[in-house]
This record gives sequence, structure tokens and C-alpha cells, in this order.
Amino acid sequence: MGWRKSALAAAHPLAKRDQGPLGSASVSASEPSSSPFPLRQPGGAPIVSGRFLRRARLLAEAIFASHAGPPPRQRLDWLMLEAEDYLARGGAQIRFTLGLAAFAVCVLAPLWSWRLRSLASLEVNARVAALERLEASPLAAPLLAVKAMLCVLYYEHPDAAREVGFEPTCLTGPRSPAAHASAGVGS
Repeated sequence: MGWRKSALAAAHPLAKRDQGPLGSASVSASEPSSSPFPLRQPGGAPIVSGRFLRRARLLAEAIFASHAGPPPRQRLDWLMLEAEDYLARGGAQIRFTLGLAAFAVCVLAPLWSWRLRSLASLEVNARVAALERLEASPLAAPLLAVKAMLCVLYYEHPDAAREVGFEPTCLTGPRSPAAHASAGVGS
């Protein structure tokens, strides 16, 4: 996984789709790739449940919402492709565990917030409040499991990393031309 360019991703039949089951936009070669991406069953059927991906997208909209609203649609599309690939390669046990956790969050969050509606029917701001309330409760474990997986994948995206101020040279520091010369680089 990770953020890599690959001609295979652009050439893969799934990369040329206009609309997927989650409303995903087309995938380009500049998006994440593996061989093949995302991993599918031999007949081309998805390995990861569409229900899980819909729940994960619903949660991601609220988890990564900022004062400006939810993340851009393209970033959520990218995240769902990464999540699908990650879980397809992770095996049945992780799919079952995170699927159950996402289901529990979608049931518990509205109830813990005293709302008798589904999490999907709540506006993004209400979902954010419901998830914050659930996270502060003793029933936070399922939310933390799903949130951890989504965060690991979401912050692999260069735009997301840039937005939180990630500096890839923070530990090593940028090398000046004088440092390169003294190290014998370029001579």
C-alpha cells in the first residue's frame, strides 16, 4: 500500500471505472497501487463487504471533518480504495473484527447520544458529536479500532500529511549545499 505511482494501477480494469459501488471517482496512476489494486477474488468480485466500506466512509467523513466540513470526496474515495485493499490482503479475521466494530459504532453512537436515528441519517456535525461522545464513553473500543485503521491509511495521503504539518525532513533536517559538499556528495 502507500502512496506510489504505478502504470499497473492505471492499466488495471478497476482503475478505469467511472462509478463504483461507493460512488468512487476514477482512479489514476498517481493514486495508490498494488498488484492488482484493490485485491479481488479470482472472478473479480470484491473481497471486502460493501456494507463495511459504506460504514467506514460514513465514519471517515465525521472522523476527518474539520471546521470547513468533511474531507474532499476524492480523498474519501482514495481512502476507501486503500481500506478495501488493506482489508482484502489482511485476511478474514481482520475483516470480521473491523466489520463488527464498524457495525457496533454505527449502532452505539446514535444511541449513546440519545438519538433514535441511524448514524447515516445524521448530518456530519451531529455524527462528529455522536462519535466524540462515544469515544469518551466506556464503549469506545470499537470506535478506536476502526479509527486507528482509518487514521493509518488516511495520513498516508500526501495532502493529509501536508495539512497536519508533516515535514518529511524534520528528523534529518534539510541538507544545505555546503553539507552536501562536505559529505562528498556531488563531487
